[in-house]
Amino acid sequence: MAVDFDGASRCYGPHGIVGALDALANAGHAGNWWGVVTNTGHAAGQPIVQSGVAPAQSDRGFYISQTPLIDPMYPIDDVRRYTDATKVPYVALPPAHLRGTGLRIGDFCLAINMINGRFSYAVYADAKRQPNLGESSMRLVDNLGLPSGRQGGATRGVMFLVFPNSGIGQGSIPLDEELQFIEKYLEQVRFSDRLQVRWSIASEVRDALVPEFILQPLVENAIRHGIAKRAEAGLIEITACESDSEVVLSIQDNGPGYHPMSDAGVGLANMRARLATLFGETGRLEVVNAEGDGATATVLFPLRRRGDG
Repeated sequence: MAVDFDGASRCYGPHGIVGALDALANAGHAGNWWGVVTNTGHAAGQPIVQSGVAPAQSDRGFYISQTPLIDPMYPIDDVRRYTDATKVPYVALPPAHLRGTGLRIGDFCLAINMINGRFSYAVYADAKRQPNLGESSMRLVDNLGLPSGRQGGATRGVMFLVFPNSGIGQGSIPLDEELQFIEKYLEQVRFSDRLQVRWSIASEVRDALVPEFILQPLVENAIRHGIAKRAEAGLIEITACESDSEVVLSIQDNGPGYHPMSDAGVGLANMRARLATLFGETGRLEVVNAEGDGATATVLFPLRRRGDG
């Protein structure tokens, strides 16, 4: 298991720069820079040199190291867009070993040091050109109690368990993309022939960044615990708007209403935990029953758009 430094703001720099964590050859060469951000956005361009202005380019003179797992709210020339190997425990795997496994960027894994018993959860955040397995971020190597310099890592005794489809992909996507996914999902649901869907989407939030797959569990709950229990046709209303610099997403159904002790309560508890992880106290899930039939689940979190600081 070798050590990966990609995503760190001091990972790569011009030849001779002091303090670079990794060898520049691991990021490419003139005409083919696969590991750093260039001025054209393509491998043939020139590496962008950080200005030293924090937090977007905090390490003057160093290049911007990139990773496949990103936070799309930041532009491509902002170091915060990428998964920092010094802060985030992650694994790097060659794409050739992933075909047919269902594993994708953003999925979770468990790394275990079989010699000292230490373990760490991690995320699949980087794809390597080299065919070897088990390359890990500096933070993950530290967590396992192993040397984390260029020559660090381990040659034996580390086991990885990966969990396909366990993550949330890139984390944040524009609301429009999330809505397109929900439209496709609704076309395939079992009760689509007796389901009416109403949409009320404010134009000012269509480009807002939302957690990927944030709506599907709520729509699924509305169908399973609401519409599926009706003998007649059901109705789901999907609403999105902005209020006090927050994104407000609501799913309303005309089923029998929400019961906290039902299976739906487990999914909603997981949703609240996810919002707390992403947004702290500013991410909320509220569920209320209508005076007649039905329930409304509303998710609220801070409004962000691509390019926001």
